[in-house]
Formats: sequence, structure tokens, C-alpha cells
Amino acid sequence: MAEETTAATPKGTWRESLNISLQVVILAVSLFLGIDAWLGNRLDDRREAFARNCRQTVERLAIRTDPQLFTLTRLRPFFRPWPGPSLPRLRDRVESLKRRSGLDLLVFTYDPQGELTGSFPAGAPNLWVMKLLFKGLTSSSGSEFDDLRLKLDKKIPFVFGYGKDLTILRRDRGLAIDTFNRAERGVLLWQAWDRGGVILHCPLIPTEEQVFDTVLRAQPASRVPAVAGFGRRATDTWKRAGATDDPQARRAWADLQRDQHQEGLVDGTWWTFLETTTGRTVYAAFPPPVDPLHQLRRIVHGVGGAGLVAALLVILGAGLGAAFTLRRILLGLFLAAALIPLLGLAIGSFDVVQVFQAVLGTRIQAVQDEAIRNLVQEFDGFLASCSVQVRRTAADPGILASEEGWQRFSRRLRDQHLADLLQLRDAGARLLFSSDHGAAGDREVMVRAMCRRAIERFQPDRLDDASYTPNVFADAMVRRDDMGFSTILNHQARFQTMEMGSARFLYYFQVLPAATGQVAFFDVIVSLSRLASHYLRLRQGRRLTFDGVWHRFFALRIPDLHWTLPPTPALRADITHLALTSWLTGRPTSLRLESRTRSGFAVAIPCPELADHSLVAFYPDDLVRERIDTVWQKILLGALFFVGLIGLMAHGISRQFLAPLGHLEEAVAALGRRQFEFRLPVAGEDEMARLFGAFNDMMVDSKDLQVARTVQEGLVPQTFPILPGYSVHGVLMTASDLGGDCLDCFSLAGDRTIFLIGDITGHGVGSALLMAFSRAITFHWSQGQTLYPVSLTTDLDRMLRRRHGSRLFMGVICGILDSASHQLDLVVRGHVYPLLLTESGAARWIGSPSYPLGIGTNQREPDSLRLPIHPGDRLLCLTDGFIEARRPDGEMVGYERVAEWARAERQETAQAWLAALLARHQAFCGHRLEDDLTMFAIVRQPGGDR
Repeated sequence: MAEETTAATPKGTWRESLNISLQVVILAVSLFLGIDAWLGNRLDDRREAFARNCRQTVERLAIRTDPQLFTLTRLRPFFRPWPGPSLPRLRDRVESLKRRSGLDLLVFTYDPQGELTGSFPAGAPNLWVMKLLFKGLTSSSGSEFDDLRLKLDKKIPFVFGYGKDLTILRRDRGLAIDTFNRAERGVLLWQAWDRGGVILHCPLIPTEEQVFDTVLRAQPASRVPAVAGFGRRATDTWKRAGATDDPQARRAWADLQRDQHQEGLVDGTWWTFLETTTGRTVYAAFPPPVDPLHQLRRIVHGVGGAGLVAALLVILGAGLGAAFTLRRILLGLFLAAALIPLLGLAIGSFDVVQVFQAVLGTRIQAVQDEAIRNLVQEFDGFLASCSVQVRRTAADPGILASEEGWQRFSRRLRDQHLADLLQLRDAGARLLFSSDHGAAGDREVMVRAMCRRAIERFQPDRLDDASYTPNVFADAMVRRDDMGFSTILNHQARFQTMEMGSARFLYYFQVLPAATGQVAFFDVIVSLSRLASHYLRLRQGRRLTFDGVWHRFFALRIPDLHWTLPPTPALRADITHLALTSWLTGRPTSLRLESRTRSGFAVAIPCPELADHSLVAFYPDDLVRERIDTVWQKILLGALFFVGLIGLMAHGISRQFLAPLGHLEEAVAALGRRQFEFRLPVAGEDEMARLFGAFNDMMVDSKDLQVARTVQEGLVPQTFPILPGYSVHGVLMTASDLGGDCLDCFSLAGDRTIFLIGDITGHGVGSALLMAFSRAITFHWSQGQTLYPVSLTTDLDRMLRRRHGSRLFMGVICGILDSASHQLDLVVRGHVYPLLLTESGAARWIGSPSYPLGIGTNQREPDSLRLPIHPGDRLLCLTDGFIEARRPDGEMVGYERVAEWARAERQETAQAWLAALLARHQAFCGHRLEDDLTMFAIVRQPGGDR
């Protein structure tokens, strides 16, 4: 008989499931976010690399399609001596250039004596002018030059454009000279060497459309963008290569300009625009690349989300116990705590290194930018120092006193790169000395007028030292403020930048006092390009360092594409691209150069004030690489330290938690196998040690209980009397180690058999002892003379009532079967009534209400029931552990279901009948046993006398 206790519902189960679910979610989400962040960074890097490649493609396209650069690039290979044997090859190259580039190039070659040796193509125009021009450009004889100047100065403007004369062309040796013929623009270059000379003239520079089509036709199809063209923002005209208009480019430009961008994705196509200083905008469109990382990221999103949902469904559906054990939970928490930071460290390391490299690169580029700008600003100081140097040289005693001193003065200025032309004049502006006989020209009148005006302003007392032949027109022009001469005359004894046509030069003049002698005025002209090149070469020897590493400077002179400070061959292509891009865009351009032999950071800045140079600062990244390697080493050491720390933690957790939990699992398994000799190792005095000690004590007590269980099992009959015409059998199953049910059956004298079924309150030792007492009392009773069921129950009741403090009571079914008379005397005291099942299938529960033994008044002994047992009749006795058992959903077996099962499972023997009933019971309850269960059956075989 079970005590009336209510099982506590494990209210914490759903909270524990939620806690574990949150831990799994956090771990999965952290892992997912880490992978997603890594993939996102890689995609950003690839997008930036794609955009950078598109920009470089458009920059190369802008450089190659710039008409001026296009022409100069193709003229440069011809700018060298061509001796006689090489003239056929020159002719072939000129014709090839015409076919490939559409350039009308005129090439004139000369021997060392200045005689024309060849002109290409054959029958080139203006051949008479070209025969004399080279002699005039290279003549060192003043009389010869004057004669040639008289012949050529009227022809040169018609060939090369207004404002050109022999003096100007002679001054721009080796430089690209702009020429004009009507509205057509061209270029001229000339140079003389010891082995001869050459004049290159391209009378017509191709138009932008012609250059664009020529360049794109020459490119391999794989290197040509899907869409390419150029436009002019001022007129909103956009021309695609091979077409007259490109409305798609116009729309793309308008869309990007709304956000002030020059590149971006428009209608599924990547557009890149590049504005140049000439007002031209070059553009190209590219199909976005199909990046497998996009698909991988989508797959990660899908798999991550589906996996997370599936994990939550499994956890919530299967329950906490089905999904996790304590060891798994602890191991999962440890892995989450260890792997999430480690994963974050691994993923974040790439970003940290990239950010560190980007920051360091930005610092270096800022230093480079500042260095170049300082270099440009210091050019003014250099010019001031040059002015001081000229004044010091002019103040040298005796240097201006004689013609020999004038020659020495000229040589010293030339040696210092401070004069291409030196002229000395007296107070009447008469030319006393000129370092170049070809310097005189039509401008002599204006120079004389300016000289006289300068003397008038700075040394008026010398006006009467020499007579001056006035020129009314020239003198009036010099005195006018709006002609610019006043500005020049305001800056005596200092170099000034001047421009005449396309030529830019530095001009210096100084008025001398009377004490210097005959010379009252001298002026100096020096090419801005040559002096700027000299300045850059001087500054190249002055090292600039950043963190102990030297910056290197390169300088490209744009008008003739000449390297004043050339880069190394390994870097030439990239540096040239960077310098030209900066010049075309008019803004600083930076690039990270990487090659097998040399790599580093480069910054290019256009410097028109330095004779149209594009300056490039290059910083080798050896130190950067060392720092990056150092960062990686620190990250690796940190990772190794972290892994070692994780290993130590894992070892500690394994010793302190996982290993003890493993021992506990073994102990639980041993307890389940009822191996009560098993003991846990107890070490230390922590919680686990106390738990293991308590478990060992429990195992000791459990072994004692096992002994008691063994004794109790020995008190349950294993065999039952064999009666003629009857089958008798019983079953007792305990819900715990010691049960409170009682079952006894044995034979008495005179063909009688007694059976006793009892249900004692509770479980445990007290109930087990009472069950043993009951067996003892039954045996003692069987030795008496008056053997009736009532007398036995009376003895048992008397025994229970003597134990006042135990508060135990007992429901019993006691009966004596007379197999000869087929009569059954039966007493039921506070117990489930027996079920009598007749041969016809009628079932009834037999008994009357009464108190259990050991409780109640029981003023008189209840009468026993005498039942006849007919052939085929069956008697079934059950404790409440059978009838009150429940299914997992809470439904109870009940009396009606017992009667139904008893009728349905009528077997031939009592043992088979009880086995069938027990199988149904176990199937109904899911093999759960919440209370002790006792079954006893008597079956009379069918047939025979009634």
C-alpha cells in the first residue's frame, strides 16, 4: 500500500533547457558572426581590388589616349642619331608609324657637319628650310648665324607658327616645342650629337577621337573594357569609341555625381570616370566579377540559420536530458569560452594587420606628400640663392672690366648652370658682349628699350655715359604699365620666371654703378627646365629619411617625357604610370608598388612650377614588411600563449571536473548494475571529494539494503503447492530495494492450502521487517490446532497494534482452499477485493468494507466468506500497485480494465494467466513501477463434478 505523496514537478527543467539553448545559440551566433565578418572583409578587399584595377585601367587609357602624350611617346624612339647605314631602317619605321598610329611624322637627319643626309618620308615639305635650319640651330659663328637668321626668320613662322624664330628654336634644344599651322597644333624636337643630329616634326597632333580609336584598335580584345570613351563635362558631350554619342555614359555620370562619386555600380555595371586637367573625362564600364565568396556567404547564411533552428528544435523537442549530459554541457561551455575568443583572434588578426598596414602606409604617404611640397616650395629659395650667386660673381673685381673678364664671367655662370645666355650693355644699351651669337633677333629693339629704362630707374646718373638711339614705339611700350615690363623692372637682381610662346625661362638683370666701368647693364637668361633639373639633381643627394629609411625621388619632365631623376628599370613602368596619372588629373596620386625585386609606397604630385615636372617620392617598404612580420610574430606568440592557456585550463577542468564526472558516470552505472562494492576515489577536501565520500557511504548502506533485499526475496515463495484439479501461482515485484507487500502460500493438513496477500504501508526497512514478522506469525499460526483465516488475521492485527509507535498498518487477503470439498474460506481486511471470474465469464469483486489490520476499532472479528469453486472458476488477488498504476499521460488502470483483461487473457494455468496480465500491465504503464505489485491466482481446471 503506497503512501499518499505527490511527486514534485521538475519546474526547473524548462529553465535549464532555455539556458542550454541560449548557450548553444550564443556559440552558434558567435561562430556565424565571426565567419560572416571574415567573409565580409574578404569581399570588401576584393571589391576594393576590383575598383582599383578598374581605376588603373582607366588611368592607363587616359595616358595612352592623351594626344600630346600619345604623340611624344611615339616620337621618342626617333630622337637619336641616325647614321647613313641606318637610314633604310628609319624609313621603314616612319612608314610603320604612319600605318599603326596615323601620325604624319617628318624626320630629317644630319651628319656631324650639319648637312642634310635624309628626309622621311620622301618628298617631305619645306625641304629648303630644313636644310638651313639645322645649321642655324647649331652654328657657333656669329656672322653665319646672322646670315641664316636673315634667311629663315621670315620662313619659320609659316612652317612652325607665329612667334617662332631661329633664336627661340635654338634656345629649346632637346625640348618639345609646340608648333601651329592655322588651327592645327603640332610638335617639334631637335637635337645635335657628335655623330650628327635630327629634327622631328609632327605638323598635326591627332584629335582625341582619332587617338582613342587608334589606341583601342591596337589593344588586345581581352584588355579592352566593355565600354570606353571620353567626354567633356563643360559641354555634357560623351563619345564612346566608335560612336558619336553615349547616352548611357551620360546617365551613369549623372547618377554618380549625385553622391559626388566618380566610380560605382550603375544598372548592374561598374563605371569609372577620370577627369583630367585638359577638361577631358575618360571613362570605361566593366561587368562586375562573379565572386564565389558571394555564393559562399549566402550558403553560410542559409546553413547557419537552418542549423540554428534545427538545433533549437532538437533541444526543445527532445528535452534537456535527451540532448545533454553534464559532461557535454561543461565541455560545450568550455569550448564556447575558449574557441570564440580564439576564433575572434584568428579572424581579427587579418583585419588588425591590414589596418596597421593601412595606417602606416597613410603616415608614410603623408610624409612623402609633405616632402614633395617642401621640395617645390624650396625652389623659390634656391632661385634666391642663385640670384645671390650671380650678384657675387658680378661683384668680383675686374670681371666686368674687360672682354676677357666678360668671357670668364660667362664661363663661371655656365659652370654653375646659371646662364644659357649672358648679355652685357653699356649705358646707351649697346650690346658689348653676348655669350650666344644667335641670341640677337627682332626683340633686340625691345631689350635695348628695357635696358635704357632700367638705367633710368636705378642709375640715372649714368644716362649720359653713352649715347642712346631712341625708338619711339619700343620706349613707349616699355613705359606702359599694362604691358608687363614695369613688373619685370621692379625686381632687379633676382631671377624671374617668364614665358614667351610655349617657352618658359628665368630672366635676371642688374644695373651696375659707374665704378664697374663700361658695362652698365647685364641680363641673364637660363632655361627654367635646365635650372629645375639641376635643382632636382642637387636635392637628390640630400637624403630624406622616415624611421631610418631613405626616401627616393624621381622626376619626369612632362613636355618631352624625359626622366630628370630616373627610377630603376624594375620600377620604371609603375612610376611612369603614376607620374603621368598625377599630371593628367592635376592632383596627388598614391600607389603601393609591389614587384619581385622592389616594392614600396609611391606618391606623385604634379609640379608645373618646376618646369612641368611630375615628382614622385618612393619609400621602400622593407621596414614596413619587418614591422608587419613583427606584428604577425606577436600575434602568433599571443595565439600560442592563448592555446597553451587553453591547454592548461583544459587539463585543470579535466582533472577537476571531467574526470570526476567520468567517475560519477561509472559509479551510476555500477549502482544500476547493483555492484555495491564499487567505490569512488576520494582525494582532497573539495566539493567533489565530499560528494564522492557521501556516495561511498551510500554504497555501503546500499549493500546492507541489498543483503536485506536478498533476505526478503528468500521469504517470497518460489514454488507453489500442486493441487489436483487446480493451478496456483503468485508474483511479487517491489518498486524499490525493500518492499512492503507480503505473499505466502503453503499446504496444511487435510488437503487444505492457505495463502496470504498483504500490503503494508510504505516501503523500506520498516515495511520489510513487518513483512518478515508476518511470515513468522503465519508459520507460528500454522502449528496450532484451530486453523482458520480469521484466527490468522486476528494474530496479525494483534501484532500490529502492539507496535504503537510505528504507525504501520496492513491490508490483507487471507484464504484457505479445501481442494477436496472445493470450498474457499476467505477474509478481506482493508485490501483490494479479490476478483472471481466464473467459467461463463461473469466477474465480480468479492469482499466487504473493513479496516486494515493495525488500525480502526474492529470490535468484533469479521466473518469469513465461504465460496464454492466450480470447474473453470478463477480467483485473482491483486494489490493496489497493479490497479492504481498509471500511464505516462496519467490514466489509471482501474477495476474495469482489470476485469476486461482477466476475461480476455484466460489461460490454462495460473502462471500463464498472471504472465499475460502482467504483460498487458507493463505495456499500458510503459514498464514503470511506482508501487509494489503482488498478484496471486487460483484456477480450477474445467470439467469434473460441481
